[in-house]
Amino acid sequence: MSAALFNNPNAFATPILLSAFNQIGMALFDYEPETIELYVKSIAPNAPKATAYKLNAALGLFTTNLFWQDPIQFGLACRTFNRESRVGSDAPSLEDLAWGIAEAKMLVGMSDDDSDTFCEAIKAYIKYSLDREKLLTVPEAFQELDIKLKHIDSFDDPQQMQSLQQRSDAEAAALDYMVYTQTIEMLKQVASLNIPFSDTAKEQLNKILNKHEQTVSNVK
Repeated sequence: MSAALFNNPNAFATPILLSAFNQIGMALFDYEPETIELYVKSIAPNAPKATAYKLNAALGLFTTNLFWQDPIQFGLACRTFNRESRVGSDAPSLEDLAWGIAEAKMLVGMSDDDSDTFCEAIKAYIKYSLDREKLLTVPEAFQELDIKLKHIDSFDDPQQMQSLQQRSDAEAAALDYMVYTQTIEMLKQVASLNIPFSDTAKEQLNKILNKHEQTVSNVK
C-alpha cells in the first residue's frame, strides 16, 4: 500500500505520515528532510516530490512550533498540505490556509502536545487573506481564531450590504464544504491503510465514513 500511496500526487499528509510511522516507528521523528526524501524513494522510486514535502511538513508539526509561530513556515506548510508540490513563490490561497489548519488540527490531535496555538502574526495574516478576498463572513475553518472582519453595517447602501453579505456567506460555505469533502477523502485514504488501528479508532473512522455515505445516498 505504501508504494501506491506514496506515488499518489493526491495523497494527504496524514495517511502518508501514518504509513511511514507504521514502518519506522518513533525513529521517524529524528529523520532529517534529506533522509525523508531517501526513505520515500526507497519505497516508491518515482514518487512525486509532494510526498516527501507532505511527510516533512507533517513531521514538523510534532518536532517544532514553527507552524504555530512563524507566518512564513505556516504559509509554506499550508501550501504543501493542500497542493501537489510546494512552490515557494506562490502565496497560499484561502483554500490552502483552511485545509492546512484543518489537517494540522487532525494530526496534532494524535499527540498530547498543547502548543497548537497560533501567534498574533499568523492570525493577522489570515485576517489579511480574508480581507483580501473581501469576505465579511469568517468561515468555520477559522472561527476558533477569533478573527474579526469588517462589519456589514459599515456599508451605506442596504442593497449593496445584502448582496455583499450573501456573496460572502456563499464563499465561506464553499470553503468549509471544501474542507469537509477533503476530510472525507483523507479519511478514506487512512481507512485503506494496512496498519493496526485500535478497535476504537476503527469504529470512529467507519462511523464517520458510513454517515457520509448515508448522507450522499439520501441526497441522491
